[in-house]
Amino acid sequence: MLVDDSKSSLDVISKNTDTLMIKDRVRVVKSDAISFIERSDLAPYDMVYLDPPYRYAKYGELISKMMLKVQPHTIVIAESDRDITDDITIPVEILKVKKWGKSKAFFFRKK
Repeated sequence: MLVDDSKSSLDVISKNTDTLMIKDRVRVVKSDAISFIERSDLAPYDMVYLDPPYRYAKYGELISKMMLKVQPHTIVIAESDRDITDDITIPVEILKVKKWGKSKAFFFRKK
């Protein structure tokens, strides 16, 4: 499942799923991430990848709400250009932080 609220991003997703011939196996949802999380059952997912725009102001809220909806074994990967760990309001286990250039990927799991 792919969630985005940008029309241009959704157009790219559509073209990419066509090119990869996976359009029939991918669900694309037009929504902002927090609204989607609030109304969705995320328990079945083993991995979630979050890549909001850099300097996203609601990172803490996004990850905190996500962590409340996933199972303890679910790995949540969040990409950012800054350290986002202080923004998270619920206990999480940081499994790994990968850096490349100005980007970082944080690997989390519920505590």
